[in-house]
Amino acid sequence: MPIAQQNHLTEWSFTSGKVYADPFNDVVLDVDITDPDGQTRRVPAFWAGEQTWRVRYASDRIGAHTWRSVCSDEGNADLHGQTGQVEIAPYAGNHPLFAHGPLRVSGNGRYLEHADG
Repeated sequence: MPIAQQNHLTEWSFTSGKVYADPFNDVVLDVDITDPDGQTRRVPAFWAGEQTWRVRYASDRIGAHTWRSVCSDEGNADLHGQTGQVEIAPYAGNHPLFAHGPLRVSGNGRYLEHADG
């Protein structure tokens, strides 16, 4: 199981055995990622050239995240219905964006604050 740090970007790829004439326009690939709290997010993958698609994901939730690929070409088993896990470990450094999460608008709407408040 791949391991990534909290609030850090992780990336993985999918390679299609099927060749597409225009992969950028012919195929849509998304990945449904479920965090340890049970919340699922759909993350779009991007065509990375030739027959490769990549997905990038970052999370502030520690623990095992499960994923399932969803492809517009459901007959392509290399891209559709793939499953896996990525383990998100606690961040071990002191960079404020990684230690406290991304910025958001504060409750009063006047300031920015980190995701952890």
